[in-house]
Amino acid sequence: MFDWFFALEQSNKVVISLFTLGAAWGGVKIYANSVKPKRSPLPEPTQIIRFTIDEYESRIQAKIATALKERDHASGKDLDIKNAQIGELKNDLVNIEQSFEKQKQFITKLEAQLIREGNTLGADDLEKATQALEAGDTSLAESLFQQIKDSNALNIQASARASFALGEIAEEEVRWQEAFAHYREAARLHSIFEHLNTAQRLAHRIADFPEAESLAKAALRAAEQEFGTDSSQYGSAQNNFASVLQATGRYEQAEPLYRQALENARAAHGENHSGFGVRLNNLAELLKATGRYGEAEPLYWQALENAREALGEEHPDFGICLNNLAGLLEATERFAEAESLYRQALEIVRGTLGEDHIEFGRCLNNLAGLLHATGRHNEAEPFYQQALAIVFEVLGSDHPTYGMTLNNLAEVLQASGLYGKAGPLYRQALENTRAALGEDHPQFGITLNNLAGLLKATGRFEEAEPLYRQAVEVFEKALGPDHPNTQTVKANFESFLANRPSSD
Repeated sequence: MFDWFFALEQSNKVVISLFTLGAAWGGVKIYANSVKPKRSPLPEPTQIIRFTIDEYESRIQAKIATALKERDHASGKDLDIKNAQIGELKNDLVNIEQSFEKQKQFITKLEAQLIREGNTLGADDLEKATQALEAGDTSLAESLFQQIKDSNALNIQASARASFALGEIAEEEVRWQEAFAHYREAARLHSIFEHLNTAQRLAHRIADFPEAESLAKAALRAAEQEFGTDSSQYGSAQNNFASVLQATGRYEQAEPLYRQALENARAAHGENHSGFGVRLNNLAELLKATGRYGEAEPLYWQALENAREALGEEHPDFGICLNNLAGLLEATERFAEAESLYRQALEIVRGTLGEDHIEFGRCLNNLAGLLHATGRHNEAEPFYQQALAIVFEVLGSDHPTYGMTLNNLAEVLQASGLYGKAGPLYRQALENTRAALGEDHPQFGITLNNLAGLLKATGRFEEAEPLYRQAVEVFEKALGPDHPNTQTVKANFESFLANRPSSD
């Protein structure tokens, strides 16, 4: 998960350094891998997979076709969920060999758990379900896990394990809301780190930040109790809690957690491990978001070299690191260097993840931001349009990244003089951000500032003034008076007051 970039207006132009927001889709790798708590070992089933990669691919295509038909009759939140499902399935098609291997591992693990937990079920039902699993069909297993959960109401841990398995099946089927409900139930029944951490991951994925924060706090406590503060699990919990705080604009609270998580990774894995590079990147994103570019830059370079050595230059994470470093270079107005890295990142992500992946949308968005910042508005607009379509397909219109991208597209339309098209997009972005992140978040301040600038440009001064005032208040509260973006918004407001026509 990595930052979407935004432009802020300065005076009458939108050419200042881009502001980054550490949301679920930003430069923050939100959920570092962690070792799951030890339980009694699962029985080792014979790994018999009775479906081929071609059959698996056909099933994905059939699911996409069904989802597209269902989308025609969906609206509101159901439409967003359906778009997210379609986007995830398309990503599986792009990376078919990798997703097929992942599916085989998932089926094998699920079969082992079903055999262990299903000893009270009928032998015929269990055999039918395992045979169906080996053929790639999880529906019978899902039904049996529901039976296991229902029949173990008095056995809390067994019921929690069954709920967790139901969550895994739903997540594998890209039914994220259902997966979150099952994981949350597992965490309620048995509040161990594995359950809490997984539930907060899904809460963050569907942009339910209040739930994500509550679960992240509980996961941190559970990690300390189960594994101790020196464990990799505790470092993962620190990183994940910090990501929620950053996503909701509480940077001062997030920073010490990121620093502690970085030191945890250094001690647990060493500086050459890819996990250490992830934590370097996350701290760098936080420093960039708070305007400390000089502190952030060496961390970005170190994260890039870590990815090069640990993963190679053809790995998508190397492309993501390039993209993040490019954002820092752009923020410090080294536009030519930044553009080269953005374009290199775009091609790596295109080749490894495909053009339907959210990371490709992020790369498009960020390159468009640079083109916009350097005055190439006509080049920027189609990239923003394509990025917006990807976000809608993968995340839905209620996700804050959709509001971010609407804001960015509105910026370039405004810069091209298309005020009538830009205004409704700003207002839509404002409502999206209000609902997803609240009125105290810097992203809300960004769109307030930009909408105020549009109103000023069209002579609607009475409407613009309260928006400018509110934007200044948001930035001073969230980022402090010395942050570059706070200074920009204040300068915009002061220029507005100095140059607005007299009301006489």
